[in-house]
Amino acid sequence: MSAHLINKVTRDRSLSTHPHPLLTNDEIIEILSFCSSIDVTIQSDAHQLLTSYYVASRRLRGSDTPLTALNTLISLSVSHAKLNLQNIATINDSLLSILIYEQSLIHRYGHSALYIKPFLHFKEQDSIINFDHYMKEFSVQVHSFINSHSSNVHIQTEE
Repeated sequence: MSAHLINKVTRDRSLSTHPHPLLTNDEIIEILSFCSSIDVTIQSDAHQLLTSYYVASRRLRGSDTPLTALNTLISLSVSHAKLNLQNIATINDSLLSILIYEQSLIHRYGHSALYIKPFLHFKEQDSIINFDHYMKEFSVQVHSFINSHSSNVHIQTEE
């Protein structure tokens, strides 16, 4: 399955505006293999953020938030750190995992408890600065959500 997806991505990319594929199949496989071999630990504050978000989600959404959601969020956070060639998953990795999770909820249920808008992809022409600004706003929303829906869990917002 992975080989099929990699072949499709490189074939589609070669048919796009790029005259040549950016990476060959073998290069993609090598990069993903290297990334998957990285041992990642999650920072305690990053883990606390995910745990607090999970608790708030369970309190608000009830059984719509599965018991496995926390493990999924941790896995997403660790995977993002690996793709960035980091051996520590940080708050930023955790925030991105929450964003991905919330986006999946939007596509499943049609809305987000964080009142974020769905997006299908990050457009190439959008700048990193715009995305950084978006993530800062999203961080405030996540912390507000946690503080509103977790009576005994309080998370400090980053300055």
